[in-house]
Amino acid sequence: MMRTLGVHIDKDIKLLFADPWALALSLAIPLVLGGLMSLAFGGATDVQPTAEVWLADEDDSFWSDALVQVLDNDQIPIDITVTDWASAQAAMDRGDGSAAIRLPEGFGQAFLKEEPLTLDVITNPAQTILPGIVTGFLDILREGHFYLHRLAGGPIKAIAQGPPSDNKLFANAQIAALSIEINGLMSDLEARLLPPQLELDTQARADEPKLNKPLSHFLLPGILVMTLLFLTQGFSDQLWREREVPTLRRVLSAPHGLRDFLISKTLSATAVTSSILGFCLVLSALVLNIEWAALLPIWMLASFAGAAFYLLFAFLGTLASSQRGANLITNMLVFPLIMVGGSFFPLESMPKGIATLGRLTPNGKLVENVSAWVAGEPTQVIGTLLFCTLTGLIGGLGFVRGIRRGVLS
Repeated sequence: MMRTLGVHIDKDIKLLFADPWALALSLAIPLVLGGLMSLAFGGATDVQPTAEVWLADEDDSFWSDALVQVLDNDQIPIDITVTDWASAQAAMDRGDGSAAIRLPEGFGQAFLKEEPLTLDVITNPAQTILPGIVTGFLDILREGHFYLHRLAGGPIKAIAQGPPSDNKLFANAQIAALSIEINGLMSDLEARLLPPQLELDTQARADEPKLNKPLSHFLLPGILVMTLLFLTQGFSDQLWREREVPTLRRVLSAPHGLRDFLISKTLSATAVTSSILGFCLVLSALVLNIEWAALLPIWMLASFAGAAFYLLFAFLGTLASSQRGANLITNMLVFPLIMVGGSFFPLESMPKGIATLGRLTPNGKLVENVSAWVAGEPTQVIGTLLFCTLTGLIGGLGFVRGIRRGVLS
């Protein structure tokens, strides 16, 4: 038996390596999926995109400088570079930056007196989100200016106009009137705002997961299991090559032929899948700072699950009368599993009902175990191993029965 099994495995490994482009594509699947998911969710790091803004301050007043200080704040994703308007326009012509803003002369006085004023703003058409952040903050400032004058426009305009032309200072009566008016405004605000009319009391739910780990650690388990599903599905399609030639008919005529055939196919596919997963895990440890101690249990568990998935897909392929039909059947299973099993979206971020359903799937259980090991919180995997074993037994027995029925009928 062992000699026959060794011959089968040697033949299967040679068949796999006879198509190097297919192996290269299998290796590229996790890298491409990981890159796309990382880009879609903002990358593996917590770097915040920043809008580069060129600002020409031609007013050079206290109020224009105050606007620059408001925009150039660590809490706002805007990086201000003060320059002249010609240089700002030249930078935008080169596509360098997100926006250019020009504060014209008289900006400060127009701000205080609520006079019409136009700001020249040029945005980079090659960018969409970052220029919108800049114009959005300018809109907020415009709305704030409007309501500020609705609230205290009288005193602000009086101060902006300054004392009468024949005096350098305000008269005592004017100062007293302004003081009384400002004090009345403050008293009115205090009566309206203090104590606050609304109180917000926040309390975390007891069953709400704490998202205190990097985003990459949420995405990695799902990407890894998604890759495993795609790889095993692809390798199971190769069984149709054996059906299209007389190999399976000859195998069925040999003692224990179909059993040795299925075991060799499963071992060879699992060996290649495990090698690709091992490469991905080592790369994850180097790039995403995954603990090295977690790699071996994750690799062993994923390899065992890969064998079970392979047998399941092999069984499903026997339900179709053509390779195209087999691909359709397996795809009808793979994509729903990926959607609810935590590969596209972390289980922690999914609605409770869907997340519960996802944890009942084989890949969802695997994602949950891998997530725990990635987070440095080792968990029991007996339930997942038993579930995968049951899946593999169903797939193997179903494949044997389906092949005997399809080939011999």
